[in-house]
Amino acid sequence: MMRFAPLVLLMLAACDMALPGDEPAVDLCQAGAYQGLLGQPISALDDWLLVQHPYRIIRPGDAVTEDFSPNRLNLRLDGADRLAGADCG
Repeated sequence: MMRFAPLVLLMLAACDMALPGDEPAVDLCQAGAYQGLLGQPISALDDWLLVQHPYRIIRPGDAVTEDFSPNRLNLRLDGADRLAGADCG
């Protein structure tokens, strides 16, 4: 059993290594500021939408382009037009 200990330690060390391109996400579109508004109706966002970044409102079933723009704020609504999520892209 002891002869496998170095192998196990090596495997655990490899799990902790960061991969290239695996940098921490930066909130360039300030989506984190909208997390406290989850569940609120879209009308509650009127004052918040005065941001310096482009944004788009995405409702269920909307066609959305797959181009990634880290500065763009995605505001995802549910079927009742309440904020279900906010992320960059």
